[in-house]
Amino acid sequence: LEIIAPEYRDAVIQRNRARITGQEAPAITEIEFLRKDGTRVPVETNSSVIEYEGEKSMVVFIRNISKRKIAENKLKESEERFRLLSNLTKEGVVIHQDGYVLEVNKAFCDIFGYKIDEIIGTNPMTKIFSPENVQKLSESFKSEITPPRELEGIKKDGLIITILVDGKKMIYKNESVRVGTIRDITQQKEIEEELRIKEKAIESSINAIAMADLDGDLLYINKAGVDFWGYSTKEEVLGRSISEFWQRDHINSQLRDLKEKGFSINEGIGIKKDGSLIHIQYSVHLVKDEYSKPQYIFGSFIDITEKRKAEIALREAEERFSKAFFNIPDPIFFTTIPEGKFIDINPMFEKLSGYNRSELIGKEVTDFEFYTNKTDRKKLSEEIKNKGRLAGYELSFKNIKGEIRSCLIYTERIDLQGEQCLISILRDVTEQKQSEEE
Repeated sequence: LEIIAPEYRDAVIQRNRARITGQEAPAITEIEFLRKDGTRVPVETNSSVIEYEGEKSMVVFIRNISKRKIAENKLKESEERFRLLSNLTKEGVVIHQDGYVLEVNKAFCDIFGYKIDEIIGTNPMTKIFSPENVQKLSESFKSEITPPRELEGIKKDGLIITILVDGKKMIYKNESVRVGTIRDITQQKEIEEELRIKEKAIESSINAIAMADLDGDLLYINKAGVDFWGYSTKEEVLGRSISEFWQRDHINSQLRDLKEKGFSINEGIGIKKDGSLIHIQYSVHLVKDEYSKPQYIFGSFIDITEKRKAEIALREAEERFSKAFFNIPDPIFFTTIPEGKFIDINPMFEKLSGYNRSELIGKEVTDFEFYTNKTDRKKLSEEIKNKGRLAGYELSFKNIKGEIRSCLIYTERIDLQGEQCLISILRDVTEQKQSEEE
């Protein structure tokens, strides 16, 4: 007994006594022996009852199991590490044998909405996958390694989720098993779909849209942007500096605004592939990450060249009209419809009427006794209403001094700054009539 570790001695005596007396007791046990130097060694004992010299005796076979114990301890430690790590990860980890779950971590249960005791020892395949996906996975179990694949999973509440599944064979507790990892990518797929829709919207936008890195080199441009600058393909544009597409003073203005404010909304002059210049209305922003760190430059552009040409043409036309309006020798006045309020008069009307401009603007024609014949204005209104214009109607016009002048009036309905109004031109024929009478 001295070679048996003290804590095992009583158990060994009781077990041997039971076996010799015919009671049930295990034949094979594991205990520890003490070496001469006091160190311990794990052994496996296998005892049998025999007759020896007419008495019942025990024959015991002893096997050193030190290496096996070391291996078992290492396996146990490995399993503990695996269990610890699998419970720390956000990915679902499952160890199964032919679909029956041996081990599973909390993340796996959270993904599908089950408790651990609802999964361990069961085959949950038909609960968490559709029959079609169960078949796919069963086929993949024949392979040493299952590469990552996207599948639809089913949560306990019936909600469908998108998951990424992979797996491989391994030895676990001396058994060939399969370890699988599962990652819920539902939110990721939703984000990807949202980004895909936005990218499609940007690509199909009729406005030119481009993105550049913080050095100003183009990373992306949509088709409208390629056409905008007169190129044929994106490859001709991508990788080039944005400074190549703008006049220098305008690009400097953009970069200054971006640095100071994080955005630049303005107008500038762009340079097309053929060297021609275009007027551009642009909105350029610095795109930042969640930590407010700038990532890239995003801009949208509208060609306003034709608009600018039209504005220039309109301004020139207004200047020409203004010169004619103030220098034409006939009196001219504008009035509103239907009130008949003075909008504007030229100097010749001031001369004819005797009133200065400030005395007339905003007042109604009927506030002044310009018409000596009260029915003239009524006739004029009816004629314009029916025909939209009046040409050469003769009337008597009384000025501020009470003098009566014979005039021919020409009136036309026009649009002035989006409002309908009348332009009237008077031609003083008083002297001409007097000469004819003489």
